[in-house]
Amino acid sequence: MNLPALEATARALAAQGIAVFRFNWRYFTAVPKGRPSEDLSNELKDLQAVVAAARQYPKVLAKSLSVGGKSLGSVVAWRAFAADASLRSALLLTPVCSRVPKGAAVPASEAQENYPAFEKEPRPTLAILGDKDPLCATPVLYRFAASGAVAPRLAIVGGDHSYENQALPPAEADAARARNIAAVSAIAASFVAEAASAVASAP
Repeated sequence: MNLPALEATARALAAQGIAVFRFNWRYFTAVPKGRPSEDLSNELKDLQAVVAAARQYPKVLAKSLSVGGKSLGSVVAWRAFAADASLRSALLLTPVCSRVPKGAAVPASEAQENYPAFEKEPRPTLAILGDKDPLCATPVLYRFAASGAVAPRLAIVGGDHSYENQALPPAEADAARARNIAAVSAIAASFVAEAASAVASAP
């Protein structure tokens, strides 16, 4: 939960008066540290428990809840979103949409496997990825998103799966990552705030 992109997004949302609930997976805090469950069912339960707790929090408008995650967390967030029609929007940071098979040069899509019906979801959805992310080739995600009647939002910033450019010298790499994460947090916070505002202002 302390990844730079998640911390920056949480701060940007809090600055707009939006409550943020972050947590670590149970396997991550286990002693010794474990691994994700094979089918991610344990991680889905973790996230759903946090959503349930958020709904009970007195200062949270339950009908405006959004859900989000980064990398593996984005896959779990999508499952929670798809299973709960009351969630307002989904934020997917560095989604896992493709991999380059061993011995191949062209990425193979894993988008439908990890985000089923992404291209058909009518509720607000945003994916933010780096332009050099080895786990989500932008052409793959563009094609997937454009394959349905509903157009989810996509935002492409610089960097890899951590929004970094490790080919740069250290000082330049740090500055580039800071710029990329600032862009991610601003875009993400604007999206979630817009979704929450639309619900709050509805009759």
